Amino acid sequence: MGDNTRPPPGSEAGFSLVELLVAISVFGVFLVGMVGVFISAARSIGDQRLRAAATRVASDRLETLRSLPYDQLGAEAGSRTTTTPDGRAFTVDTAVANIDAATGAPSAGGRVQQITVTVRWTSGGAARNVSYTTGVAADPRSSFVPQAIGVITMFPSPSTTDASGRPLEDIEVTVPLEDFPLSTLVNLSWSNADGTAGAKTLTTTSGVNWRGTIAKDQVRAAMGADGRGEMQFTVSAGGLAARYTLALQRVVATPPAITGATIDRNPVTVAKPATGKTCDAANQCLNTTDVVFAVTTTGLDPAQDSVILQYQLHDTTFQEVPLTPVSGVTGQWQLTLRQKTTKFLADTGRAFRFTAIRSGDGATAGTTVLRDVVSV
Repeated sequence: MGDNTRPPPGSEAGFSLVELLVAISVFGVFLVGMVGVFISAARSIGDQRLRAAATRVASDRLETLRSLPYDQLGAEAGSRTTTTPDGRAFTVDTAVANIDAATGAPSAGGRVQQITVTVRWTSGGAARNVSYTTGVAADPRSSFVPQAIGVITMFPSPSTTDASGRPLEDIEVTVPLEDFPLSTLVNLSWSNADGTAGAKTLTTTSGVNWRGTIAKDQVRAAMGADGRGEMQFTVSAGGLAARYTLALQRVVATPPAITGATIDRNPVTVAKPATGKTCDAANQCLNTTDVVFAVTTTGLDPAQDSVILQYQLHDTTFQEVPLTPVSGVTGQWQLTLRQKTTKFLADTGRAFRFTAIRSGDGATAGTTVLRDVVSV
């Protein structure tokens, strides 16, 4: 006899229509969530690359402006559009204003021009920008210049501190003076958050810049709840005085570090001036060979962070140029100054200052390499 039995109701194999619709709905919710994650990650990477490109555009613009004669800088103010080789378009705004060398305040008769370069772009529908400021002083030989304290600089700035407000690095101070004798006593003083007072005597060998190093354990600042603070320093020279405000930021992550810095020439040689010519006459005192600067760092992202080299030119002004990450080598940065492109200040023990800057939190690291610059 044939088996005519049937399975009981509800025991059929497979999915019902309701079960299938529920499964599709759950999968759709999961898929929408994953798409959002991928879009957010792609947008973040794109933003970082655009910021790094904008920083390079700003650096190039500042370098171009520094190479121009002092009296031509005002004509460079305004806005322009720059397109990078990979097709990214940026708006570059340049502002030029005369400031007083002693106070940094706007002054129509000031002999320092403050240059601010702002690079703007749009990313993800939002307006973004990076901005950098530098100062260019008039040639002191162009006319009579009364005694004055120039634009004071401190490295690193801002300075990173520990939880108690003490800097993680020594602070290097440079004070330019105009028309002061070598014997001038230049004093730097400050007050700490714990009530103690600090003082440092600066020294010079050139009569142009007075320098000194403040040990990190001699400084303690009051830090706010947001991890930021500042300290006031007073520079006294002769009968003049000027103040400098150092910005500080409590470290929130392992700070960047420069673990090695090299210059492939020792000494660095420059062309000897011809008889009767000065250092700034046609192509005199230019470097006679290529000079390669190399730095090894930790804690930096080459896509958005930077390493800056500072050195002194023959006219005693300071030049700042960025190093470029070495492709395929983690933590390596390099800069080559080509033969006959740079007028170094010739002297023994010239300081070449490297500063690593992390854009995410403003943390910095620095080191100085000394090299003799010799006329041949």
